[in-house]
Amino acid sequence: MVNFVELGNFLYKRRCMLKYTQEEVAAIINISDRTLRNIEYGTTGTDLETILMLWDLYDLPAEDLFLYYSRDEIMDEMKKLYQNIKKQKISASEK
Repeated sequence: MVNFVELGNFLYKRRCMLKYTQEEVAAIINISDRTLRNIEYGTTGTDLETILMLWDLYDLPAEDLFLYYSRDEIMDEMKKLYQNIKKQKISASEK
């Protein structure tokens, strides 16, 4: 199970180290300031897709995700992302 408080604290420290504001990060990855604030405070979990966007923006090594997520959690989320992409492609081809 993901410890969202630890994850949020880590992401907060990384953002501050990189001298980004919450508003800047939220705009870059297309989420609300409030969502980012909740992620950093650990008050709400978020989908792995958002975490991956933060990971990429903050230039973090992918293997560090395993400090917060189990292999099974990552695999489950990756399957969901793949299925959503597949559905979007099917919908787009039907238009």
